[in-house]
Amino acid sequence: TIALHKPKGVITSTHDPHGRPTVMDYVATRERVFPIGRLDYDSEGLLLLTNDGALAYALTHPKHHVPKTYWVYTDVVPHGDQLDKLRSGIVLDGVRTLPADVEYVDVDVERKQAIVRMTITEGRQRQIRRMWEHVRLPVVRLKRMSIGPIELGFLRRGTHRIVRPDELAQLWASVRERAQ
Repeated sequence: TIALHKPKGVITSTHDPHGRPTVMDYVATRERVFPIGRLDYDSEGLLLLTNDGALAYALTHPKHHVPKTYWVYTDVVPHGDQLDKLRSGIVLDGVRTLPADVEYVDVDVERKQAIVRMTITEGRQRQIRRMWEHVRLPVVRLKRMSIGPIELGFLRRGTHRIVRPDELAQLWASVRERAQ
């Protein structure tokens, strides 16, 4: 299992018929690996790739609710009501999202900018961007910081590393704990 810092402007796929860069352009391995889940073209951050089908299934199946944490960069300072709506869940496509954990990381009132940490436990298509759009908040940049106990850390954009055995054990423990 590989942890990749996916850059913006790269698709989460093993191949693109349109010739755009894929995550496989950033992973040097002889093993046949595939991405676990998605991270949209305009987003960056942690993406896991694996050759372990059971792990991929466990991390993407909705019943496991594995937390994924993002930093959302915005060019406004969100007010409490907007963040409360994100915390309680938003109706997307007729179904309410699960509650999100939302808190400020950094706020610059003078520049009208903020970074907000948001953790979700499901993974609908472009979910965070759509939730923010619903409460009329712009997303300038979106960066996934962690998946369960696996963190992006200081991994530079476009680089990858092998996930350590102890991290995999923690990830599996998190999956089992959340399935109960």
